This record gives sequence, C-alpha cells and structure tokens, in this order.
Amino acid sequence: MELRRFSLGTHIIAGTIAFVVFFIAIGLAWAAWPDWSPLERTLSQLGEWNVGRDNGNAPYFFTGGCILAGLLIAFGGIGKYLYEEKLNKISGIFFTLAGISLMCVGIISGDFNTAHDTAAIVLFANMGLGTLLTTIADWKDGHKYVPIAGAIILVALLAQWPFLHEGLSECMPIAGLFAWMMVQVYKYHKIGEI
Repeated sequence: MELRRFSLGTHIIAGTIAFVVFFIAIGLAWAAWPDWSPLERTLSQLGEWNVGRDNGNAPYFFTGGCILAGLLIAFGGIGKYLYEEKLNKISGIFFTLAGISLMCVGIISGDFNTAHDTAAIVLFANMGLGTLLTTIADWKDGHKYVPIAGAIILVALLAQWPFLHEGLSECMPIAGLFAWMMVQVYKYHKIGEI
C-alpha cells in the first residue's frame, strides 16, 4: 500500500489549518457560553458536560474542534514522518502523538480530571518536543532565520507561562505554536514544498 498519497506540502497545510479550526471552535464555544473567560477559566472547561452551569452548546464545539484539529495535526505529523529525514522525521512522530492527544483532550472531557489532564500534558509535551526537534533540524539544515524565529517563540512561550492564569496559560502557547507554524509554512514555501 502506498503511504505517500499526498505531498509534504498538503500535510503541512493540514497541520496549519488545524490551528484555524481550533481557534474557530474555541470562538464558537465561547459564543455558546458567554460567561466563560480565559481570565477566569481553562479552555478545557468549555468541553465539560457536567459543570452544573449553563454552558449551552460549548462542549459540542470544543469536543468537535479538538477532534478535527487533532486529526489534522496527526495528518501533518504523518507527513513529516513520511517525507522528512533525521530530526524532522522524529518530530513527525511527536506531532502525530500530539494530534492524537488533542483528540483525547476533546473526547475525555474535563469532567474526568485525571485522564483529561494527562491527555493535555501529553499534548503540550509532544507539541513542545516536535517544535524543538524541528527548530534544531532547521538550524542544522542551514535555514538562517527560521530556527531563530522558532527559538524566540519557544523561549517567549516558556518565559511567560508561569505568569499567566487559567485559560491564558493554555491560549498563549497555542497562539505561539500557530505563529511558529506560520514560520514553518514560510520555510516550506521557500524550499518549494508548498
């Protein structure tokens, strides 16, 4: 069976679209539960079913967004594994696991604290490792500005995390990863993959 049915560019674009899908899902969930705020609550609370409050259809949007975005991230990771070499290939494994973990974050709602929290920690760990390996690989491959931008984004995300509260501590890394992904799209466009 031929595993390389799609180009690397298709896989990378899918991984990028995942962030857009996730942001839209969070926006819809927030609209469904106007009392939610990232200053007071975590993102995961948008997906809780048994919260004893009127959160409308927020769990449907959150869960659906996590599942669809997770599938797209996993698809992007599979592409990196199939087409890349060395550290970039290994990073594809971490991105694939991150996509699966994001699906688990949506499926296992925050009502199940330990399992949900474990899935979220595994998600952020895999995204972080995949990002770090790709940034190192970009540096080794001689890309001049791409790894510098990646390193700045990673350092900024790690430096701000202890100072944020509740949902912001989740939103900022996701926004930073999206910015990093845009740098990656630029890199792949520059080398002719997109």
